[in-house]
Order: sequence, then structure tokens, then C-alpha cells
Amino acid sequence: MDYTYFVAGFIGLVVGLVVGTVLAAMGWGGKRRLVGVSFGLSLLLNTVLLIDWTQTGSLPLGFLILDLGMIALFTLIGCAVGIVPPLAVRRLLRAARQPKS
Repeated sequence: MDYTYFVAGFIGLVVGLVVGTVLAAMGWGGKRRLVGVSFGLSLLLNTVLLIDWTQTGSLPLGFLILDLGMIALFTLIGCAVGIVPPLAVRRLLRAARQPKS
């Protein structure tokens, strides 16, 4: 296994944390929207940064699809972990604002 997938997971984690914080602070959406936006943004970023596009002509198509699939998997895991802290803080703040009966 290559370090590229771990870098993809780390980029997904950072993007998930930043996007989750920004969107949760603005009050835009639930878990699915946060994961969707952060996953799409970080997958685009990972595709541009991590795949060596100058060497793709010599690689078989199956390898490129497998590589992109593994990058997508590690990105999704990183994004899912990255949005947990903003969602937890948002939930705690909502619970604190609820009037006690």
C-alpha cells in the first residue's frame, strides 16, 4: 500500500474538519450535506494533487480506476472522521440552548 492513500485520508480529514466547521457555523445542513460537500471537495483536491497525470498514458485503465477508488475510499473515511467534531460541538450548543423544563 502506498502512502498516497494515507495522504488522501489526511486531506479528507482536514477538508472535512474545515468544511464541517464552516457549514455548521453558518447553519447549513445536516450530516449528509456536510459529508457530501466535504467529500466532493476533497476528492477533487486529491484527484488533482495525488494522481501523477503525466504517467497515466502508460498505466492500464483498470489500475487508474482502482487507484481512484482507493483514494475515494480513504477520502470518505477522512471526511467522515473530520466532520465529527463540528457536529458534536453543534449538538452540544443546541442542547445548551434548549430551555430546561
